[in-house]
Amino acid sequence: MTARESTIVEVDAGTVYAEGMRNGLKTAMNLVARSGQQVPPSLRREHVAWTAHAIHREWLAEQGRPVLLEQSDEALSFIHAVLRQTGLRAS
Repeated sequence: MTARESTIVEVDAGTVYAEGMRNGLKTAMNLVARSGQQVPPSLRREHVAWTAHAIHREWLAEQGRPVLLEQSDEALSFIHAVLRQTGLRAS
């Protein structure tokens, strides 16, 4: 017999949706690039925006409790600032 570890992962619908959108947009960008075309800036911006949403939703889930709206907005702004520092822009 072998021992197995079990892991419980809790996610909410918002996290699943944001991850799905981010991955779908990344796939779309890869398909456009593979076809030899240039990826439109609007598609890149949308991907960055959904990346920020996915990171934000993950952060909210890690809090394990309701977060004040002001605190949530501040965290999302910080995420966008970090993405801008890495060269990604959503706006």
